[in-house]
Amino acid sequence: HYEKHQEMLPFIGKDYSKNRILIVAESHYIGPYFDVNNEGFYSEWYKKSFKDVIKENLPIKNYWLFMKSYYWTRSVILTNFKEKIDIFQKLVDAFKNEDKSNPEEICNFAFMNYAQRPASNATYFFKKNKHKEEDNDVASNTLKNVIDILKPRKVIFVSKTSYQEFMAIIDSNSKIDKSIIDWAYHPTGGHGHWWKQEEGKAKFQRLCKEALFGE
Repeated sequence: HYEKHQEMLPFIGKDYSKNRILIVAESHYIGPYFDVNNEGFYSEWYKKSFKDVIKENLPIKNYWLFMKSYYWTRSVILTNFKEKIDIFQKLVDAFKNEDKSNPEEICNFAFMNYAQRPASNATYFFKKNKHKEEDNDVASNTLKNVIDILKPRKVIFVSKTSYQEFMAIIDSNSKIDKSIIDWAYHPTGGHGHWWKQEEGKAKFQRLCKEALFGE
C-alpha cells in the first residue's frame, strides 16, 4: 500500500524511540473538492498512485500542494502543530501535563491514521461506507505491519470506532499483543466535550504513563 501511497506513511518523531507511543486517529479528509458521487476515487485509490487518482478524478491543478495540505501525514502533523490545531496541541499538552507545551514535544510520538484512504467528509469514516470491507482490510493489514516495524510500547487510538474495527479483525492467532492497544476519546470530539470525560484526556495520560513507566 505504501509503495503507491507514500504520502500516507506515519509521522515518526525524532524522539519516538524513547517512548514508543503510537497514536492512531481515524482518517484524513479529502477537503472541499470531493464529489461524493465520484466512484472512480473509491474504486481506484488502492490500485493507483495518489497523483494518478487525483488527476483523473478531482478538479485539482496543484495536486502536490493539495496533498501536503490535506493528507501527506508527515506534513499535516508538523504544519498543524505549528498552527496550534486543537488535536495535536491537546495531545501533546496532555502528554506533558502542561497548558502550553514546546512544539518539539510532538516528536515524542509516532502518528498515523487508521483509514488508508481519505474520507469524503468530516464525519465518521467507517460509518455509512459501502467500501468499508476493503477499507478495513487495507487499514488493518497496514497497521499490523506498522506495529511490527515500530514495535510500540503502547498504541493509543483516538477514534473509538477505528479501535473497535481493528480489534474485531485481530484473531486469536495474531502475533500482536492486544494488551498494548487501547483508546481514548478524540480531543475535539463533541466539540471537546468527550476529551473532558474520564475516557478522554485523563485516560490518554494514563495510557502514556503505562508506556513510559509501566504503570
